[in-house]
Amino acid sequence: MSIYKTRLKSRQEIAAGTMAFHFEKPEGFAYKAGQFADYTLINPPETDAEGNTRGFSLASAPYEDDLMLATRMRDTAFKRVLKNMELGTELTLDAPYGSFTLHNNTQIPAVFLTGGIGVTPVRSIVLQAVHDNVPHRIVVFDSNRRPEDAAFLDELMEPQKKNPNYTFVGTMTQMEKSGREWHGETGYITKAMLLKYVGDLTLPIYYIDGPPAMVTAMRETLGEAGVDDDDIRTEEFSGYSEAEQEWDMNIKIKRVYEQPDKDDGRRILVDRIWPRGISKDEARLSDWRKDLAPSNELRKWFAHDSELWEEFKERYRAELEEAGKMGDLRDIAERAGEENVTLLFGAKDTKHNNARALEAFVGEV
Repeated sequence: MSIYKTRLKSRQEIAAGTMAFHFEKPEGFAYKAGQFADYTLINPPETDAEGNTRGFSLASAPYEDDLMLATRMRDTAFKRVLKNMELGTELTLDAPYGSFTLHNNTQIPAVFLTGGIGVTPVRSIVLQAVHDNVPHRIVVFDSNRRPEDAAFLDELMEPQKKNPNYTFVGTMTQMEKSGREWHGETGYITKAMLLKYVGDLTLPIYYIDGPPAMVTAMRETLGEAGVDDDDIRTEEFSGYSEAEQEWDMNIKIKRVYEQPDKDDGRRILVDRIWPRGISKDEARLSDWRKDLAPSNELRKWFAHDSELWEEFKERYRAELEEAGKMGDLRDIAERAGEENVTLLFGAKDTKHNNARALEAFVGEV
C-alpha cells in the first residue's frame, strides 16, 4: 500500500464516549467502502507501549470529501494525543487495507450484524451503497446499550425512508438507563430477531463486526441456523485496535476438569451443582457463582439438547434479567478488561452449556 500524509480537519463527539475525527483526503487516495487505514502520529508529545500507529476503519464513504475515523475514547496515549492535537496537525496514512467489502452479486442479500463501534465500516458501506443506488437488499442489525451510545444512529436510520432495499434494525439492551425515547427493538440480536426481518437465514451473505465475543456468538447463532460458514464474513480488525479488543474481552470458557493454567486468570465456576469427581483444591477456583447458573427447572428442560439451544439461551437470559443479574455480568465484563477471566463448567457438551451462553451474554452487556 502507499504512504500518504493527511491533516486533521475537525473532530466531534458522536455518541457517549465516542468521537469522530475528520481528515483531509490525500490527492489520488482511493479505497473501497469497508476498508481500513493505519494512522501514525508524527513526533507525538507522549506515547506508550502500543506505539504511535493505530488501525481504524475508514468510517467515511468513498464518495465523501473527507476521510473519517470514529473510536471509543479509551484512556491511551494515542487517543489522548488525537483528542488534544491542534487542527491542521499532520499524520501519516498507510492505506487502504482489508476485504470487509460488499459482495458483487446483487441477487444475494447482505446482512450486517454489528455492535458498538464495530458499526464504523458499516456506515461506509451503507452510505456508499445508497449513494450508488446498488440493487442489493441490505439489512443492518446494530446492537447498543442505549441510543446515547449508538454512533451514527440517525445516519443509518435515514436511508430506509427513501430506499426500499435497505432496512435498519437498531436494538438496545439497557433502555432502563437511557434518557431518550426509543421505538425500535430491545434486547440482544437473536435468531428470532433475524428471522423477523430476514426470513430465510440461509440466503444472505453475513458481515459480522463488533467485539470479539459478539462475533463468536453471532457465528454460533448463524451456524446453528444452517448458514454455511462460507457465507459469513468477519473483519479481523473490525474497527478495534488490538488494545481495545483486549479491553473488550479477555474471557474464555473451559471444562472444570481440564488442567488449570496460569493464563486462566480469574477462574469462575458457573454451575449450580458442584461437579462430581473433583475437589475444590483441584478446581483452584477464584469464585463459585451458583447464582449465575440456570434454574434447576430450566437445566432439566434443556438437558443439552442442541435443538433447544436457541430457546434455552433466550429463557436463560430472561432468568438472569428477572433476577437482576445483568449488572453482575457487566462486572465480569469489566474485570475481563483488566485480567483474564475463565468461566468453568462441568458438562461434557462443550458447545451447548450455560458457560457458553454466559460468555456470549457477557460480551453483549
